Amino acid sequence: MPTPDSISSDIITAATFLAGSILVYLGNLNSGFAAFGREEQGYVRRGFRRRAWVALSAFVTSVLTVAAALASAWFDSSCLMVMSAALLAVAFLGGIASAFMLVAELG
Repeated sequence: MPTPDSISSDIITAATFLAGSILVYLGNLNSGFAAFGREEQGYVRRGFRRRAWVALSAFVTSVLTVAAALASAWFDSSCLMVMSAALLAVAFLGGIASAFMLVAELG
């Protein structure tokens, strides 16, 4: 059976990549929202805000995943490794939800 240290490294890599990708997505959301004029922003704010909150939740979960995986490697804890893997799955689901929300709004 793989050790928590070896699996934690893979989880850290995946969660860090996901967090970076989500930051790029949030930057694009911000740029898209800023492209609207003041008056138009009131009409589109709700859709942008909803997508931003889902993406931010996935980002925070990714960062927590990294922290749990680092702790798993540091303390050689299988329990923390399983927790970090579960958090990674939740973070990926948040990223997928953000993508689906974008596609749904594009029609």
